Amino acid sequence: MSATVTDEQIRALAATAKPYSLAFLRWGPERTMDGADAIELEHQRRMVSLRAEGVIAIL
Repeated sequence: MSATVTDEQIRALAATAKPYSLAFLRWGPERTMDGADAIELEHQRRMVSLRAEGVIAIL
């Protein structure tokens, strides 16, 4: 690391931070059932739609 980061820079960044939740996902036993890919695609469509509307910031 070559950049020096000051305490003030850290405080300024922390002051603008927003809380968020993180979820770790893994495939379940029904992942290969008929129609699973279509369900996943519609879920992704909904998540991207929410992001486009500004409801969520991170996918």
